[in-house]
Amino acid sequence: MSAASNATGGGSLRRLIRQAVVLGLLYLHVFWVVDPRLLLHSQSPAFFAGWTEFTESLGAWPGGLIEYAAAGLAQTFAFPWLGAAVLTVGIGLAWVLTERLLAAAGASRFMRDWAFVPLACLLVLLNRYTLSLGAILSLVVALLPALMYARLPFRQSARVLTAVGMCIVVYVLAGPVSILLACLCGMMEILSAFPKPDTSRIDWPESPPLSETGPATAPTWPPPGVISPAWSIAAGMSILLLGAAIPYLAGTHVYRIGVHDTWTRQTALEHDRPPLIASIALYASLPLGLILASGLPAGLIHRMKARLFPNAGRRRSDRPSIARKKSPHGSAQPRGSKETSPTPAPAFLARFRAFLASALPLLAGAAVVWITVEPDRAAVLRLDYHVRNRQWDAALAAAEPLRWSRAMLDPDVEQRLATLGFASRFPAEAQTPAPLLPSLNVAIHNVNFALAQQGRLLDCMFEYPQRMGASVVRLLPDDEGAYVAHSYNFDILLELGHVNEAERVVCESFANVGPRPWLLKRLTRVNVLTGRPQAAHVCLNRLARVPGWRAWAETIRAELNKDPALSGRPDLQRIRSRMYRQDHVGHLEGMHPDEQMLRYLLVANPHNRLAFDYLTAHYLLTLRDDKVAENMRYLADFGYTHVPRHAEESILLLAKLTRQMPDLRGFTIRPETIRRFEAFTRDLDLLGDPGGRDNLRIRDALMARYGDTYWFYALFGHTFFGRNAPPPPADQGRDQ
Repeated sequence: MSAASNATGGGSLRRLIRQAVVLGLLYLHVFWVVDPRLLLHSQSPAFFAGWTEFTESLGAWPGGLIEYAAAGLAQTFAFPWLGAAVLTVGIGLAWVLTERLLAAAGASRFMRDWAFVPLACLLVLLNRYTLSLGAILSLVVALLPALMYARLPFRQSARVLTAVGMCIVVYVLAGPVSILLACLCGMMEILSAFPKPDTSRIDWPESPPLSETGPATAPTWPPPGVISPAWSIAAGMSILLLGAAIPYLAGTHVYRIGVHDTWTRQTALEHDRPPLIASIALYASLPLGLILASGLPAGLIHRMKARLFPNAGRRRSDRPSIARKKSPHGSAQPRGSKETSPTPAPAFLARFRAFLASALPLLAGAAVVWITVEPDRAAVLRLDYHVRNRQWDAALAAAEPLRWSRAMLDPDVEQRLATLGFASRFPAEAQTPAPLLPSLNVAIHNVNFALAQQGRLLDCMFEYPQRMGASVVRLLPDDEGAYVAHSYNFDILLELGHVNEAERVVCESFANVGPRPWLLKRLTRVNVLTGRPQAAHVCLNRLARVPGWRAWAETIRAELNKDPALSGRPDLQRIRSRMYRQDHVGHLEGMHPDEQMLRYLLVANPHNRLAFDYLTAHYLLTLRDDKVAENMRYLADFGYTHVPRHAEESILLLAKLTRQMPDLRGFTIRPETIRRFEAFTRDLDLLGDPGGRDNLRIRDALMARYGDTYWFYALFGHTFFGRNAPPPPADQGRDQ
């Protein structure tokens, strides 16, 4: 085997090892940090197997085929190891194709590392759970024909027609990402009009030796047979203009979709989610990489440097000798004699430089990705995932970062969680991902629901974030958006026994976002509870066409055929026992809607402990200590053996204000609660009035010891999460 083949084989092996390391790190990041289950839970794309759905997706909207395939592949996210592999393959293909495209453009080994820029942008978006698998596959579909186009040997006339044909095909298959393909093809034609500058004298970082990377490959473009630079520029501009016109004309006149979907559907820009700079950088970095690979910026820098410093690029031996140079032994060298060549660097030093040249871009990209990881967002999504799947212990374990701790009080956590938003646009089709990113209010709602299911709501609710004026039962559509609010209100309404209201909100969500599998499951339960088994069969028939839900749908359908009421299921029987027994119309004046609903539910079933706990929690959040004390007469009816901790705190505060202890019907306040209340009042007397100028100082002093109590909430209007403003300067207000 020749030395050249050895060098080529060694370079190929090293490239394969490098790619394997990058893909391995990518897989671990997606598996351990991102967790594909949370991505599927957040976006919930629907996939219904069948020839009808396939043909509809192919011709109903641009990019329907890739979107349909992405929805099917996204179902693998339910298995984290498999979903991580799918995402790794998709993102890895985008990275490798970008690197090959830069190589085809004649980029040096150093410049090919520019491919890490779009890779980092993809991972930054993935860290925020806003990047859909369809956007990744669409990017791959655009890069593959761009690489093919770079290797075409045609003249410009044929290349323009080829580029336009590729853009049309890509628009039909993958959607507006065809604009990126047109931009790449147009840039190739425009850049081919400029000769590649001689950058041999530019101080590039040293490239690895031949044995490290193999023989250099000449650029595959500009293609042979270039007619003229003017024609190349005209061809490139034609491709750019036609590539931009195709999506607009086809979207508005053929597919009849909105302008926003025409330009952004199935891309990283689809839902206008931050960080917008990452989405823009993802697509802008690809044509910018071609410009850098062409050497034009380097050539301009070289020309400017040559004009400003004429002798900077000349070798010392080429400069005229001014004086005789003495040798180390004192003898003079002849004028104009050449210097001896320097000693070559050791082999290990060359290998070390090659290692740095390969490792530094990878380390820089990894640092950017790691900095953009958002543990708060992942914690809230993980909490929401477990609550939707009724895994209460796992939900509270996921909510542990939100729990009060004397050792860790993070003043910025509320500000970070407040940035969690919801999808501002409804998806066009059921296959389209609808990013449902919960807010801080949703996290509070989920924590309270999990605590109530475990019977710990009245003992632990103030250990987690609570806000004055927030509804303990339902999220308000005006605050969270109809889709988000209804998505979370359904489960709690159904569990409380308010089946009619639960049916209304699930039908509205169904109309807004389409037949999502988790909505079909809940609609099935509503139809069974309201005595409509045939409607339940319709939902089950639809669910049976979803691969991950087929087993559940078949099981319920078999049970429904034997027993239309599904009376053997304890969860449905529990809800039936809590349902309304009589109709009521209107709203009682002076009563909160949540209070009215819960009191009606308690009339329907006086043993509905969930309604009792939520009613008492409502009284606590609205500072109605007298109502809390009245509810203590019913503790024994709901199986309580002691007064819940937060009810104890409310009763002690009421007794201090009224100077009279309420009748607890045989229950007593625990001594440890009394001692803690005495310490709280003593510390408050020492610190002073919390309503003065030192409010923030007093609050922070009490937060570390009493931030998980009802007393702290009643005094400051929130739990320990609430630092919205920095303390005022010491001299502020002295002269007022």
